[in-house]
Amino acid sequence: MPPAAARFSWQWLGLILFGAVLGASLATVRLAHQLDRLTLDNALLMDEVERLAGELASRERALTASRRAPVRSVQVELETPLQEHVRLHIEEAVHDLLAHLVGDEIDSLNPALIEKALQRTLHVDKQDFAVAPTLIVIGSTLYVRLKVQEGPVAVAP
Repeated sequence: MPPAAARFSWQWLGLILFGAVLGASLATVRLAHQLDRLTLDNALLMDEVERLAGELASRERALTASRRAPVRSVQVELETPLQEHVRLHIEEAVHDLLAHLVGDEIDSLNPALIEKALQRTLHVDKQDFAVAPTLIVIGSTLYVRLKVQEGPVAVAP
């Protein structure tokens, strides 16, 4: 009986090895499909990273360029309805006050100083008008919106 017992154990060993090889083959096929999917996902994510890095670099260049950008013009808007000639005189006076800022770098401007410089009384056609800024936007165009009231500026204690 020893030869039959030896043959029997070799058959079992052969079946076990065949099952192991078959299982490994099936696992490899299944994992290969998942590996292909993960490789494609990784490539898509790398493309997205490159696109976002390029966009970030572009925005950083634009931000750096805007920091060094000078004021190119001054725009004045009055939100109070006035007679046309009074409005023109006030706009011209305010524009003259701010004209020296054209050419200065945007980052060097101080909005608080501009606000204080614009809070004043202007004399037009024998009348006093109190001028106060309501909006100051500093950019390549210095934009100022003003509220104008008849009478001198009231000084706060």
